[in-house]
Amino acid sequence: MRRLSLFIFIFSSVFCSVSLAEIPRNLLSAELFKRDIRLPIENKILQMDQNFIKEDFGRTIKYFSNKEVRCQNDKVIRAGQEIFKIIKQTFITMDRTKEVINYYGCSKTLFFREISTTSKNGSSYELIGANNLKVYRSLKKKTGNVTVTSLYIDNQDFIKITEKSHKNYKEVFYKRFPFFLYMKINGKPFIYNHEFENAGDYRLRIYPKNRIEYYDYSAKPISLGKFQETVQFRGAASFIGAIFLDLPETKYVNSGTNNAKLLGELRNAQTFLISNTNINFVKNLINEYIKEVEDGNIVDNRRGK
Repeated sequence: MRRLSLFIFIFSSVFCSVSLAEIPRNLLSAELFKRDIRLPIENKILQMDQNFIKEDFGRTIKYFSNKEVRCQNDKVIRAGQEIFKIIKQTFITMDRTKEVINYYGCSKTLFFREISTTSKNGSSYELIGANNLKVYRSLKKKTGNVTVTSLYIDNQDFIKITEKSHKNYKEVFYKRFPFFLYMKINGKPFIYNHEFENAGDYRLRIYPKNRIEYYDYSAKPISLGKFQETVQFRGAASFIGAIFLDLPETKYVNSGTNNAKLLGELRNAQTFLISNTNINFVKNLINEYIKEVEDGNIVDNRRGK
């Protein structure tokens, strides 16, 4: 009987630990913020694919044009010359993997790079702009039952997320910081100021069977909506887009023979709306579609009633 009781206790403890929910996917996390950071980059590359000639060499991708191109920094690229280049590198050691993506624009210089590192005890991601400016960095480290994720913008504390695993529940603390971002890209200044009342930690508790409780800085229970409103940040696209000044202006190209790509874009937009993420992308995409319809590039072949 004693052995059976011990088994039940151990099984119950393991079950509770395993069944604890993770941080909800629609709340701020290193993974979610990285996705928001990368979406403008992915969208720009998609538009480069549609607007220019692409040569894919595996770890190196180059873009050209069969006519003269003027970049946003007013640099003129002659027909046949390289406009954009992406170089991917991977470095693997005994205890970590490091992936580096370098981006070269119209000026033929490195204008930003991405560095992702993973190891047994944590991970990191960096977006580094021109002149080695650390536009964004995340650092996630696990020690025992505590995982600390620190997010930085221009080397300034942006937010710290601390996860503590207990026997029957997990606590997650969000500490917010104001920051001021100043970038100078191709001689053009870009300023982003993020301010708020710097209160104490907001936190949530995650119990088995996906039961979650939300609290404000005074430990008062609040709704999910109020929690999201407080800890979320939706301004990433506004300053990430500034790093593309060393590339030409681009747009989405859609036609009757490109329905698969059009459907993919609409599905992505639907996902963003459902998850309430990257709303600026959805607005821009809708405006682009409206213009394409007005210009006759998208034709509605549906039958009217």
